[in-house]
Amino acid sequence: MFLYVGTKIRRVCYSIISWAAKRKFLMLKIFLYSSVSILIIHSLISCQPFTRGFTFQGEYVAPQSGFLVRMIARGNIKNGSDVSDKAFSLVRVCPIDSKNGLPFDLSLSAEPDEWTTMKSKVLGFSKSEWHWKTSENLFKKALKSAGFNTIVDEEVKGSVRVINGSLA
Repeated sequence: MFLYVGTKIRRVCYSIISWAAKRKFLMLKIFLYSSVSILIIHSLISCQPFTRGFTFQGEYVAPQSGFLVRMIARGNIKNGSDVSDKAFSLVRVCPIDSKNGLPFDLSLSAEPDEWTTMKSKVLGFSKSEWHWKTSENLFKKALKSAGFNTIVDEEVKGSVRVINGSLA
């Protein structure tokens, strides 16, 4: 259906453009080429399904513990829902100064009817459950594994809140 409509639109536009080219109306040609370009771009964009979802980028600084959390997340929210049931987040934890710990990455994925899972190849975590009971302890364990010695509980809670919020 869309292909047929697109073909019809193209034929009409090309016939108008060729008519203008024969008459050598420069301003009309420019206007028509611009209009055709806008129509084609609009038709390509509007034919895409609405499955792009959301993209979230966040950052949390923990100055007392000496780390910075940066994340980017992507997910989809179904019609009628308040939060997403399927999302993916990449989290990078970096030291603020070179004396404190090593940078590491975490990947979290949320699937429908399952606990969120967390993985880190660098730290050797393979598919650990990340939920309200385990997330803070897992994040502390990851920080300690990366060599962060001074860990403030409030900053861990704040980091976990931001990470969990990226998946919502």
